[in-house]
Amino acid sequence: MTKVFKSPQIINKENDKIKTHLFLPINLNYNRISEGGLRKKGIFKISDQDKPLISIITTNLNDDLESTILSVIDQDYENIEFIIKDGGSDETTRKILEFYNDNIDYWVIEKDNGIYDGINGGLKVATGDYIVILDSGDVLNKNALNSIVKLAKNNPKADCLLGSCLKQRLMHGYRPDEINLRFNIFASNSGSFFLKREAYKTIGFYDTRYIASADYDLLYKMIVKYKMVGVCGDKDNILSIKPEGGFSDQYPFLKTLYDECRIRFNNNQNFLIIFYIFIARCISKILSRIKKFDGNKMSNYLPNENTNLEIKKARAYYKNILNKRKFLRNA
Repeated sequence: MTKVFKSPQIINKENDKIKTHLFLPINLNYNRISEGGLRKKGIFKISDQDKPLISIITTNLNDDLESTILSVIDQDYENIEFIIKDGGSDETTRKILEFYNDNIDYWVIEKDNGIYDGINGGLKVATGDYIVILDSGDVLNKNALNSIVKLAKNNPKADCLLGSCLKQRLMHGYRPDEINLRFNIFASNSGSFFLKREAYKTIGFYDTRYIASADYDLLYKMIVKYKMVGVCGDKDNILSIKPEGGFSDQYPFLKTLYDECRIRFNNNQNFLIIFYIFIARCISKILSRIKKFDGNKMSNYLPNENTNLEIKKARAYYKNILNKRKFLRNA
């Protein structure tokens, strides 16, 4: 990895919607409990021509943070900037962060206004060429970052890079031409979605008005307003593993749908189309309950023998990461 032992020069342009800092500015509305990491020791990471710097932002609130940390440490790729924003968890989380202090570039324990507010805090201090949001409890597959860097080198003009995500099933696909009809145009969210830092500076922060759907708002702006380009890698290359019961899964369907409709309305989409989408989503939800119809299934996903093998390997890797944990939430 490329380390420097003095503060790198940070250049913020006047029209950047996100200004970059080396340390998270103090917010008088929040109580800063603690902070640490390599940056507090005067050690910083910088990009290299052959090894772009990848920023990983993880937000946490009493979740399985250690599994996420272990999967980042276990990456084959070296030039990583790991940032953790904790919303004020219990004492176990502080012990975990202090134990892995030298494996984290910068961490902060501080009350915030929800998951997207925490992510926005991470965006303020990310200096990498590409940024990925890795939810606490999610795990990067072993070769994830090497794979995404290879994809980046083959597609230098792409603003975002996507790969497969293993949840209850394998999620893969990217269809930006359908953004005006549905939001699930890409299935590999969170730890399988890498966006250039310069793209974030153009789009801006996640809109915290949308408690569970701010990522949809950012995606809509990325594609419709700013005409940014995304490239999706091979479906058999699983980048991240996401356990069931994530933040979005716990949020009520109608509230999520309401947020999605607000996002469309606030981005000036036609009201009749918004109404049509609302009805179609409700019907799809009813069918999924009655007939186990999968209305979100990406049509370009066709399982094969190699795909099934990669799924088994990813699940085994996830279990291996869980077995490496030193801290338990009830400890």
